[in-house]
Amino acid sequence: MHLKIMTFNIHRAEGMDGRTDLGRIAEVIRRSGADVAALQEVDRYQPRSGWKDQIKLLARELGMQSAFAPSLNLRFLQYGNGLLSRFPILEQSFSFMPGLTERRSVLKVRLSVEGRELTVVNTHLGVAERERRKQVPLLMRSLEEVKGPAVLLGDFNMGAGNRLMKPIEEHWAKVHLQRQMKTLVYGGEIDHVLVTPGITAKAWVTETDASDHYPVTAEMVVHRQG
Repeated sequence: MHLKIMTFNIHRAEGMDGRTDLGRIAEVIRRSGADVAALQEVDRYQPRSGWKDQIKLLARELGMQSAFAPSLNLRFLQYGNGLLSRFPILEQSFSFMPGLTERRSVLKVRLSVEGRELTVVNTHLGVAERERRKQVPLLMRSLEEVKGPAVLLGDFNMGAGNRLMKPIEEHWAKVHLQRQMKTLVYGGEIDHVLVTPGITAKAWVTETDASDHYPVTAEMVVHRQG
């Protein structure tokens, strides 16, 4: 199977100019040609972003299916990880991870791609290392349940060389960028795409002012095993 998949921390659609503009986010995804987009920092019914269900509006605008994991859930006010897919969503689930200032989540979605199944795991780890020390084992436990070809992606809030990434990279191969670039406007490369064996891929960063992160898009081939 062939597909393009993106990870993008959309910062609730607030751009570098301080304006909240979901249309800019939709245009970034559209121009990328991504078949699947894993998004972090997605608002649902938050006053700061105009009381909008951002993942549903993006899905409608782009003609894609959607899934959502509410990392924070204060009655109907939600904030978390979302996923958009041009392929049928067969199943979705999520789990939580504790944090110092906010809870985090892991969203798992099983897709039907060209007659085969692919699991996509989307996450957003904590900013502080002491948070991530607790979150990584929980993420690994969640990943143990994944069967078959899969992609893990999201905002890890740390570089690939960080010691806390090592347990993940023992089982998942990072898709390296064709050209080394930062993915956080004022930081480093902290947004990653990782794959299971049997998947070959290349990835690149697209600069945009639609968020304080740049999206990472990977073009991949999932080879048949055996």
